[in-house]
Amino acid sequence: MYNESGEVVSYYSKQYLTPFGEYMPLRPIARLISPYVDDVVDFNVGGRVENHVVDGFKLAPVICYELLSDSLVQNMAKVSDALVVQTNSATFAGTSESSQQFNITRLRAMENAREIVSISTIGISAHIGINGEVLSRTQENVAAQLTGDTRSNSARTLANILGRFAPGLVLLTSILFPLFLRKMRSR
Repeated sequence: MYNESGEVVSYYSKQYLTPFGEYMPLRPIARLISPYVDDVVDFNVGGRVENHVVDGFKLAPVICYELLSDSLVQNMAKVSDALVVQTNSATFAGTSESSQQFNITRLRAMENAREIVSISTIGISAHIGINGEVLSRTQENVAAQLTGDTRSNSARTLANILGRFAPGLVLLTSILFPLFLRKMRSR
């Protein structure tokens, strides 16, 4: 983030890399499938993660693909008042990718009780409330701007508290609950 004088005041570098685009997983196996595997140069994750602070308001930056990482988004939510997601989506213009990412962003807002401002150069830009409500949004492939106030929230959700154990607990509950119901009905 730059200040009005053009100086860098905070910096964020991507923490969650895109497989096959920014690094090649299982390179020896992939080499058997494609001769172009070695044309992909592996990127490294960034070393600096900072919130962007605007008038004392802490905005945690997240890059579009990083939305898929539960732990990364939860960790960013823990140290911020709101999240800001930046994306391009140009490669996927005219497909369902922009809507899919928009809906993932809405889920992340609810999961982490944080307002999210999602900024896209080509896709859907939006301001999303802590309950997933769309406060304002643009259409895909339309030049537009959004205005509004982002509210701070420091509350933690059950998903934040359980962290990486949440998916396992949901899976376990979804298996045990029907068994419990079956047992109760047999009585």
